[in-house]
Amino acid sequence: MPPEPNTVREFDALAAALRTATQRLQEADLDAEERTRLTRKLLAITGASKHDLAAATRRLQDFLGELEAAVRPPKGPRTTRHKGHRRDGD
Repeated sequence: MPPEPNTVREFDALAAALRTATQRLQEADLDAEERTRLTRKLLAITGASKHDLAAATRRLQDFLGELEAAVRPPKGPRTTRHKGHRRDGD
């Protein structure tokens, strides 16, 4: 018997959210120990999604908050100057 359409949509939504979380984790400015800890946590959530979709969805939301809190803020303002471009007064 095929899964219910709503269940399929929920799985698809969770899969997309897991891909986004994986990308955010890869791009995050974290030290190696923190990255390893969060990677293991994300893998556990991915595994749990096969057994309990609702719990995995809640855990993923918690994970995203934890990831956001763990990311180091940038050091000072970011300015970009392109070679050959001048600002007025330069």
